Amino acid sequence: HAAEEARWVGHILHATPILHEHATKPLVVAMLQRAKVIHVATHGSAVSGFLAFAGQDTIAKDIVTMTKGGKRGDNKSVLLFPHEVERLTVGAGLVVLSSCDSGRGTVRADGVQGMCRAFLVAG
Repeated sequence: HAAEEARWVGHILHATPILHEHATKPLVVAMLQRAKVIHVATHGSAVSGFLAFAGQDTIAKDIVTMTKGGKRGDNKSVLLFPHEVERLTVGAGLVVLSSCDSGRGTVRADGVQGMCRAFLVAG
């Protein structure tokens, strides 16, 4: 349903969504730093805190393992983690995270640390 959602949002915003195999992590990271409006519809995990991009079909088994607390494999090329987002400069006026558990995170003394907080830190 993520692709359908992305097409719908793209239509409303008069923008071309980045879909399927074209939504690579390097391209998404580059676009995050120059987009005025960001709408991310993809797989995500509160346990491991990632968003998954192109190539995710090949790591579906690892995602299930990771969300159940298993060890992370070498999926850095397709998974975007909060600490990576925090290092970016994001100038968008609006960021929508439409993925499983994107509003969750680890509760620490200074609040909930997850993907939402990462985007706030990034700009």
